[in-house]
Amino acid sequence: MSAPSFQRRFVAVVVAAMVVAAPSRAAEGSYESIPLRDKDAELIRVSGEMEEQFLRRGDVLTSGPALEMVRRVGARIAPAQPVDEYQRFRFGVIDSPVPNAFALPDGQIYVHSGLLAILENEAQLASVLGHECMHVEGHHGILGARQARKKVGGMVALSIALGQWASLVNIALVHAIIGYTRDLEQEADLRAIDRVVEAGYDPREMPGVFALLDLDPEGESVRPKTATWSDHPLSEQRSAYTTAVLEGMTERIEALESEGKLEIGDAGFTEAVLPLMRRAARQYLAADRPRTALVLAQRIVDKNPEDPADQVLLGDAFRQLDTRPAVPPETETTKRAKRAKHEARSTRTPSERAMERLATERDKGPLEQNRAHARAAYVEALRLKPAHPPALEGLARLSEAEGLLVEAGRYWSSWLESAAPSDPLAPLAVQHLKYITQRLHEQQQATP
Repeated sequence: MSAPSFQRRFVAVVVAAMVVAAPSRAAEGSYESIPLRDKDAELIRVSGEMEEQFLRRGDVLTSGPALEMVRRVGARIAPAQPVDEYQRFRFGVIDSPVPNAFALPDGQIYVHSGLLAILENEAQLASVLGHECMHVEGHHGILGARQARKKVGGMVALSIALGQWASLVNIALVHAIIGYTRDLEQEADLRAIDRVVEAGYDPREMPGVFALLDLDPEGESVRPKTATWSDHPLSEQRSAYTTAVLEGMTERIEALESEGKLEIGDAGFTEAVLPLMRRAARQYLAADRPRTALVLAQRIVDKNPEDPADQVLLGDAFRQLDTRPAVPPETETTKRAKRAKHEARSTRTPSERAMERLATERDKGPLEQNRAHARAAYVEALRLKPAHPPALEGLARLSEAEGLLVEAGRYWSSWLESAAPSDPLAPLAVQHLKYITQRLHEQQQATP
C-alpha cells in the first residue's frame, strides 16, 4: 500500500479515536461478540497495516529479555478464547522513553520502553496489560469508530486538520495524547483487577502504577483546563477507585496469598528492563530532561553499583543539571513557571537555556552540589575500571566547565591514550586540547 493511502486510512482511525475521546454520555464497552460491519473491517485492516509499519520503521523491539517478559506476562493476562476471531492478542514493546501503553482493536498491545523503565515488577506490568486487554475485549475502538461515523461533521473537520500532520504522527502518540473517555478508562481499570488476579498476580500493585505515571521529575507537566483529549481520569483518581475496590477484595486476596497463588514478580524484573532503563535515561539527557534521567540513573546505580558505565550515566545526569536543583522547587511548579519553561523549550536551544541559567543564577549552591555529585560518580567509575574513557570524558568536560583548564587537559590527554584511535570522539578531544592549550597560553601571556 502506498504511503498516502496508508496515511488516509490512518487519519480515519485517528479521527475515530479523537471523537470517542470527546465528552459525551457515559460510555461502556461490549464484551460479547460483535460482528464486523464493512467500516469495522477496514479499521481492523488498518490496525494490521500499522503492525507492519511499526516493524518496517524499527519502532518496536524485535528481541531481548524485556520483550520476552512482556509476551510471557501478556500470555497469562490475555483471554484464553477471545470472543471474536479478529481479536488476535499479541504483545510488543515500542522504543520510546514516554511512559505509555496502548491497544489496537485487532488485539495488538504495546508497552513503551519508557513505561517498562519505571515499573517495578511483573504484577504492575500485568496491571497495565490487563487494562489494555480490556480495551480490546470491550471493543472500545470499534464502538468508538462507530460513534465517530455518526458525527460526520466533526469527523470531516478533524480529517482536514489531521491531514496536515498525519505523516508525522503514529498511533502510539495518538493514544498517548487522546486515550479513551474517563468512563472507558475506569471500566478497563476495574475489569483488569479480576483479570490480574485470575492470572496469578497481586492486584495490590495496580495503584502503584498510577503513582509512577504521575511522577513529574522535571516539574513541567501542565494539564489543559479543557480539551477533548485530556478526558482521562487523573492518576490520583484512578489510584483512589482501584484502592477502594481492592479493599473490598481483602479477604479474597489474602486467602489467595496464603495459598501462594499470587505473585509480585520482582525477581529478575530489573535485570530484564535494565537495558531499556539505560536507553531511556540517555534519551532523556538528549532531550535536556536531566531530572528524569537522574531518577532512572539513580535507580540503576542503586540496583547495579558495580558497573562503571552506570556510574558515568549518573555523573552525566548530575552534570547536565548544572544550576537546576535535582528536585524542582515550588517556584518552578506554578502554572506560570511551567508555561515559561515550555515556551523556553520551544524558542531556545538547550545550550542557550544553559547559558541563560549560568549567567543569571545567583544561588550557586545547586550548581556546586551537582558538579560535586557528578565528579564523585566519574571518580567511582574510574575506581571500578581505571582509564575508563567515558569517565575520563565526563571529568574532562566537567573540569573545563569549572575553568580547571590544566586538569581538563590532563583528562582529555588520558582519554586519547585510553580510547581507540578510531573512536569518533577523537577529533573533538583533539580540538578541546588545542582550545585549552591556547587559553593557557593566553593566560600566561596576560600574567605580568
